[in-house]
Amino acid sequence: RHLFTCCTLRPSAMTRQRPTMHSHGADSLTSRLLRRAHENGDAEASAALHSKRLAQGARFLSCNPGEPEPDHPEPDRFETAYVKTLVFGGLDGVCTTFAFIASALGASLSVRNFLVAGVAQVAASSVSMALGEYMSSAAARDGVLAETARERWEVAVNPEGERREMMAIYQANGVSEEHARIIADTLSLYPEYWVEHMLMHELHMLPVSSTEEEHAAAKQAAAMGASFLVCGAIPLAVCALTLTFEAGDQWGSAAAAPPSGMVASSGFLAAALCLFGLGAVRARVADASYCRGGIVMAGQGAASAIVATAICWVFERFG
Repeated sequence: RHLFTCCTLRPSAMTRQRPTMHSHGADSLTSRLLRRAHENGDAEASAALHSKRLAQGARFLSCNPGEPEPDHPEPDRFETAYVKTLVFGGLDGVCTTFAFIASALGASLSVRNFLVAGVAQVAASSVSMALGEYMSSAAARDGVLAETARERWEVAVNPEGERREMMAIYQANGVSEEHARIIADTLSLYPEYWVEHMLMHELHMLPVSSTEEEHAAAKQAAAMGASFLVCGAIPLAVCALTLTFEAGDQWGSAAAAPPSGMVASSGFLAAALCLFGLGAVRARVADASYCRGGIVMAGQGAASAIVATAICWVFERFG
């Protein structure tokens, strides 16, 4: 059982582009059916779906002799690829923008200054978030690549020592010495996969490809910036419409009246709805209640809004 578990871990595409045997739509449908079987406790349906997938894989290999086994799509659900980035960027965009709105009201900015400063703040912050995401992802990728090179060198110069290290890790996780030796001796016959395996189990790192991960980092950065920009712009746009309604023809004049409490209320409502949507997206990936996920996320944003509003009220009253 332990040998089968260790030998069926999904290798990454570190040295090659692996073929796929299904379309993304078919994989998504199968994954949804598997999750539904798990929710309903239907072991027979789950076993049938896995058997169907294995049979498709066997047919693929028989029609493509010599090709590497196709990737198992289940761990790489498309929905989870960017959800952390989108939720983080959106949450930060909404909360930062609403904090600006509350601060602008507390400082009694004119309508013109309010809009100019708001647009500049959202645009600059979205670029900053995107660059920060890219730099952090690149740093993490470079660290993994450096460890991969070191492990590959150690396997070449000291293969027996690496086998003993992995045997110790297996035994620490309850594998007998005999089975640990079998696993280590078997996997060490495949150096590239052996290196990936050690990265995951010894260093707790996921293997990466320098080219593929660079592209992935760029996509994550774009997703972060776009999420911040869109979610941050929604409350600001609602406030702009409210300001236009209040100020009429004088909205662009520095002499126009400062934004009223109605502006804050409209911005707060827009922010709450945006956060509720982000929470629902997160709940969808986690197969949780959309309503509960939305309420929790909106509550987190409300806490930030309350802090910003309270600080502005204190300065307005006692400053």
